[in-house]
Amino acid sequence: MEAYFEDNIVQGQSHPSLQSSNSSELITESIVYNSTAYIETNDSGIKETTGNVTEVGLIKYLTQSRVNTEKMIEQREKNEVIFKLPFNSKRKRATTVIRHPSQAGKVRVFVKGAPEIIIEKCVNFIGQRGDIMEMTPEKRDRIIYEDVVKKFARKCYRTLLLAYADYDEAKWEELKASRNNFESLEDKEAAEQGLTLIGVVGLQDPLRPGIEDAVRTCHSAGINVRMVTGDNIETAIAIAKKAGILNDADLL
Repeated sequence: MEAYFEDNIVQGQSHPSLQSSNSSELITESIVYNSTAYIETNDSGIKETTGNVTEVGLIKYLTQSRVNTEKMIEQREKNEVIFKLPFNSKRKRATTVIRHPSQAGKVRVFVKGAPEIIIEKCVNFIGQRGDIMEMTPEKRDRIIYEDVVKKFARKCYRTLLLAYADYDEAKWEELKASRNNFESLEDKEAAEQGLTLIGVVGLQDPLRPGIEDAVRTCHSAGINVRMVTGDNIETAIAIAKKAGILNDADLL
């Protein structure tokens, strides 16, 4: 796993300095609160993280970074959720809107999903030392096409962008009134604007055992293998090459 936080790349299955970083609270809350993963005790008495495989991976990343995720998940269940917009193949993002966990009178919106979609809604990003920086078109392009997302994708990582926005009560009620009291999905999506990019995470799903052998067997029998995926195009190409579905000559 790799992650991009505070304008830096962090490698490995944990973030050793996460708890001492200036944006640690935002990073951890954006993962835990915009998630349905749980930590449960199994029949053997061992605690394990369960749920969507991607969300489980993110929770484990926090746990291995010495974050008390179990306590945060307990707190998550106590917070007032205003609404949720679940991930689907069309939206390619998931959103959770809650009453701010530590600041009364504020509403916080957490969004996670496809970087190339969400970054278009970001007006700021968290820079070094946790400073809020303006998201310029040039910075947006560097994150997507040069420094972060493309590099992660070429390593077969599935990439997710994490972002947030805060509203004070008056602004939130004003937005709600202007959007038909958030009655429809389109109305609710109006909350996904003016976002600040928290970071980008890259998670790897290893190929299942036998995939490469199966592809080779198909090719030797004259069968063309095709892969259908909703992943970023760079991730899809990297996985297809690793599985033997594509080679460099196919991309010329």
